[in-house]
Amino acid sequence: MDVAVKKANSCYEQGDSSKNGMPSSAYKSWGRLSEKLGRPCAAIPKYQKYIQMEPNARDVSFVSRRLKKLDCAEL
Repeated sequence: MDVAVKKANSCYEQGDSSKNGMPSSAYKSWGRLSEKLGRPCAAIPKYQKYIQMEPNARDVSFVSRRLKKLDCAEL
């Protein structure tokens, strides 16, 4: 795995566990990163968190469709 990708994932993990949390857009970006890493099961809760935080966002329907297309055998 590319060093930059590992670092980005680590930053998201730190942001998620921080006291202040992350902005909603970071969860959507983290979901995309998880998909690029071939981890659809990890992407699902990130996208769900984004939708929860931004239920009226312009791209919620796109993200919802993306969620339905993800194949996660672990669920």
